[in-house]
Order: sequence, then structure tokens, then C-alpha cells
Amino acid sequence: LPAAVVWLMLGYAFYCCVNAAAGATVSRVEDAQSMAFPILLPILVAYILAFSVVFADAVPTFFWVLAYLPPTAPVAMAVLQISGKASLWEGLISMVITVVGIVGMARLAARIYEGSILRSGSRVPLRQAVRSSTLDS
Repeated sequence: LPAAVVWLMLGYAFYCCVNAAAGATVSRVEDAQSMAFPILLPILVAYILAFSVVFADAVPTFFWVLAYLPPTAPVAMAVLQISGKASLWEGLISMVITVVGIVGMARLAARIYEGSILRSGSRVPLRQAVRSSTLDS
């Protein structure tokens, strides 16, 4: 249960940053909905694949890779840990990688927000929002 709570908080933090970055590039509420599906796609894939992993004897290599990638780790590694297929140290390594991903995504979201906040009118392309920022990398 403690690992599931930690993964819930890490996943929430990561996807808050991702949604903040995406939300900064849209000019209307209606446009925000079109940005939501591509953001949710990685976690949806991990969730669907998790059902086959829970009942399998061996975990596919592809799912182990997903367990270490920040967008999918909150579901993939949580499933592996809860089902007893991942050790404590593997979960901790994945958590550290996810925290680094959260920090990187927060910095990117701040940069996108800064690059697009003073613009009005049409949607700001992501590349242009990142380039027009004045944050130091």
C-alpha cells in the first residue's frame, strides 16, 4: 500500500506538469480537449498491458522498459511491485528516474508557459513557445 500511494503521488505530479505544459499552448478551452488524449495515451497503454502482466508467469521485456520510463512508471512499476515481480531496489530506481522526469517536465512546462503566456490569439506552436522563453537551461 505505501508503494501504491507513492506511485500515485509521483504519477499525479508528472501528469500535472505535462498537462500544464500542454495547457499553456492552447488559447481556447475547446482546444485543450484535443491535447488531452495524446497525453493520456502512454499511461493508458501501460494500464491495458498491466492486466496481461499480472496474470503472466514472466514479465515481457517491453513492460520492464515501461516500468522505468517516467510517463508509464507510475502504472507499470506499481503493478510489478504489488504483484511481487519487482524488488524494492528496482522500485526505488524507477522512483528516482521518475522524480528526475518530474523535475525536467516541470522545468519544460515553466519554459513553455513563459514562452506562450504573453501571446494571444491563435494556438502557440510548442516549438515556438520553447524557443521564445528566456529561462536558462
